[in-house]
Amino acid sequence: MLYIHYTLSDGNGMREREWHVGETPPANGDLDEASIQVQSVYADGHELEYIHAYFDNLPRVTHVRSNVWRGEMARFIFDNLDKRLPPSLIK
Repeated sequence: MLYIHYTLSDGNGMREREWHVGETPPANGDLDEASIQVQSVYADGHELEYIHAYFDNLPRVTHVRSNVWRGEMARFIFDNLDKRLPPSLIK
């Protein structure tokens, strides 16, 4: 699974959005890209494999079952999930 931890631009507390490979990417769903500040992205399982396969420019640690990205790297993942996802994986 992949979790996006974010705050709203009005500072209204930390929130979390779960995403799985095969679902509509959050940037195309109910999250308005301009109104949130992405704090971190956590991935494991198929979602971690997906990030390793389609985001080859991100630093990675091998032989781990999960990873957390923060700051600009987390925002980059959020902003680009829909651009990197092959249409065949979207339900």
